Amino acid sequence: MFSLLGWATFAALIAGRHLKGWRGRRATRWLYAGAGLLVLAYIGSRFVAEVVLNRVTPT
Repeated sequence: MFSLLGWATFAALIAGRHLKGWRGRRATRWLYAGAGLLVLAYIGSRFVAEVVLNRVTPT
């Protein structure tokens, strides 16, 4: 879920930059929001794989 929201945020950022000319702080906030959602998706998937499903993922 978080990964889909993260990629949708990046799509909105690209659309905003193209259609409305977003630059500077507004674009940076969208960038950080998308990156944060992708980090949450990664951490969440690792948590589910290792804790909930009791699997060890290779490093």
